[in-house]
Amino acid sequence: MPTLGVSYAHRKKVIGLFRSLLRESYRLPHLYLRAFWRARISDAFKRNQKLESIELAERKLTSWGQELRRLRAANRGEHLAVKRVLDFAYGRRGKLRQELMARIQSDPSTPEREPLIPANPSRSRPPKLPQSLTALFNFPPARTTGKSISPAQLHNPPTLPLRADPHSEEARLLGPLSLRREVNIHWKYFTEEKSRILPPLEMRMTEAIPDGKIGTKDPDSRVSLIKRGVNPDGTPLFEMLERLATPPPPKLPRRAHRRGPEVLPENPHHSQEINAVPKEVPVLPATSVTRTSHASKPPTRSLRFFRRRYQEILASTPILHYVTTHPADNVSQVGNVLEGKYSVSLSPHALRKSATLGHPFSPPITDEDRIWLEKSGALARPIQEGGKRRS
Repeated sequence: MPTLGVSYAHRKKVIGLFRSLLRESYRLPHLYLRAFWRARISDAFKRNQKLESIELAERKLTSWGQELRRLRAANRGEHLAVKRVLDFAYGRRGKLRQELMARIQSDPSTPEREPLIPANPSRSRPPKLPQSLTALFNFPPARTTGKSISPAQLHNPPTLPLRADPHSEEARLLGPLSLRREVNIHWKYFTEEKSRILPPLEMRMTEAIPDGKIGTKDPDSRVSLIKRGVNPDGTPLFEMLERLATPPPPKLPRRAHRRGPEVLPENPHHSQEINAVPKEVPVLPATSVTRTSHASKPPTRSLRFFRRRYQEILASTPILHYVTTHPADNVSQVGNVLEGKYSVSLSPHALRKSATLGHPFSPPITDEDRIWLEKSGALARPIQEGGKRRS
């Protein structure tokens, strides 16, 4: 069992916190979430089990005590806490995000840029700009700010002062800008803007690639960008994410004269889904973490709530496409790789955002949503097919 301190009281505190965290991770609603958070908790405690500083160990314990409260809030069904749990599990933040960004930047075919200081070329080159990273920069939903950055801005950062141009009036009056400072500005701008990128979970190869070349003939092949990007049951991570965000097929109620008053349809399980959310996802109160029996019946959260949270994650998870042209179109070729270009898109199941209002709105209304809204009394008039209100 991992321990951080040497005293018995300290070890008891660490073990109690470790067990409480694992207990909360077991109550998360999906198999992948449970496996991810168990691994994250175990890795953190194993990594810090030989800390010599009691002061540092106490700070670590305080941090993971806050994490325990967040997990309890997620199991109670609080919106922001559930979103944070999903953000870590699907690489929107944390170590998994760093792994995804490192995979995107590790493109050996990207050429080095010319050094700004010829006498010191190894330490004066601006950052490399892979095509995949440039495509993500230029796609607003792939950025936390929602604003795209053009390739021209990456090559000439807007933070560069006017003195960087030796022919400018400022350079004539104040002297040219230091080349070392110009290199630092390039790197600082690139690092700051890269930290605002939301990395994809997979890359899709489109168009046919002939035999003997790197790729596949499948017109829509999927390449995971992380080695552990599959669920414990073997399902690819992004495929499971889309499946959980997809509304189930509608199950309309029977006619009123046969069953009496109109009733809400049940949320059916996805037939293909493995370890899907149950019809009523258990949400345990924070006070019952250590003593509540697993057989007790806690409060519940609906499938629709979790489906909306997964749609929000899809809205911040871009899909990277590598598009190649058919060899008959005289496309250029480098080695055994057909040259192509990168493009970025979002899943059709993602929660979209209004370009004018800036707030998210749901996909086209389904029969299930219409019945829920009419029953809740949220609408003054019923909704007809297509999402419009009947007058």
